[in-house]
Amino acid sequence: MRTGSFINGKWVRPGSDKTIKNVNPANIMDVISEFPAAGENDILDAVSAAQNAYKAWKDVPAPERGRYLLKVAEIAKREAENIAKVMTREQGSGAQKGERRIYQGTYRKSRTNKIRLRAGPRCHTRSVGR
Repeated sequence: MRTGSFINGKWVRPGSDKTIKNVNPANIMDVISEFPAAGENDILDAVSAAQNAYKAWKDVPAPERGRYLLKVAEIAKREAENIAKVMTREQGSGAQKGERRIYQGTYRKSRTNKIRLRAGPRCHTRSVGR
């Protein structure tokens, strides 16, 4: 598993020598990963990169942004079993609960053949083929 910080489109090793262990709360002997802790400069770099990315992202037309989000949802759905296994270890919860959370966080097809993108209190829909 790759560790570090993903900033401005690339993996960077934080400047701190400190590390953080990601431990399974149901079995504290199960260390899932150990990764370098981000320091203040790393956080400032990440915030700056996010602010710059937002400037470009906000100008992308909504339908195109929606296509990106649908692609992310498709990948999450396809990888749901693997993601659920990691979530189960990270949270100490059952695999079924982890998989259910993946599906809740991606998309659902309603009876009207629309995909609902969940984003806060509002839902955005678009028609899809069967």
